[in-house]
Amino acid sequence: MPLRRFNKYSGEDIVNALRKLGLKRGDMVYFSTGLGFLGKAEGIESSEDLNKLFFDAIRKVLSSEGTILIPTFSYTFGKSLANQPAVFDLIETKSETGPFPEFFRQQPGVSRSLDPMVSVSGIGPDFKELIADLPPTSYGKDSIFDRLTKTKAKICNIGLGTNWIPFIHHTDWLAKVSYRRDKLFFGEIHDGTNLYKQTWVYAVPISRANTMFHGHRLGKLAEDAGIWEWASLGRGRVYAAPYKSLFDFTVDSLKKDPWLTENAPKRKK
Repeated sequence: MPLRRFNKYSGEDIVNALRKLGLKRGDMVYFSTGLGFLGKAEGIESSEDLNKLFFDAIRKVLSSEGTILIPTFSYTFGKSLANQPAVFDLIETKSETGPFPEFFRQQPGVSRSLDPMVSVSGIGPDFKELIADLPPTSYGKDSIFDRLTKTKAKICNIGLGTNWIPFIHHTDWLAKVSYRRDKLFFGEIHDGTNLYKQTWVYAVPISRANTMFHGHRLGKLAEDAGIWEWASLGRGRVYAAPYKSLFDFTVDSLKKDPWLTENAPKRKK
């Protein structure tokens, strides 16, 4: 039996998929990426070329009038030791969210938020204002995930399913779920000019034994509610949703069922 041949895709296919989902010139879009799940792109032989293909396609759709946001999480302060504070370097600290975010943050004109745990990098006319003077916390009031609810931003998952929700721990915080708590971290930040000590609040699981993330249930509910839309690309899909609509749906869903996105604790018989 011959091996199945997956459909290859081109830069124009990427553009068409994004436009089919309603992305357009001037939009603000938070992208999460899993490009390897889409299969082979035509004429692409290296990771660098693949990243450039997607970067160019996104820029073509949104234009220079649009704002691109990419998660460049590093969890740096989580690596601090009692006598050895970890250093988050705005320019040098690598992203731990995959090849495309690491490629993106190094592009000319891209800025990065001063968050030593879950920084976001971006380019476009609205990004610098969005990340200006953020409080020393990754989630909660006036965090970047809170600020985005006051915009007309969209979310786009390329190669990833609807289970990937960038603001999920911020909505955990708002829903006051019992399985996460705020924890104070410490370290140092190098902002490109100065090096200084900093404390930082980040929400952590209370017990790892019963808090394995299960975003698929929430993703399916939001998809069934018509919030997520999708388009085919290569051997995978691209999903998009309005940020505020998905955000409100997630908060409401977690208030109804706080364990919707987690393993429920074992109950005594």
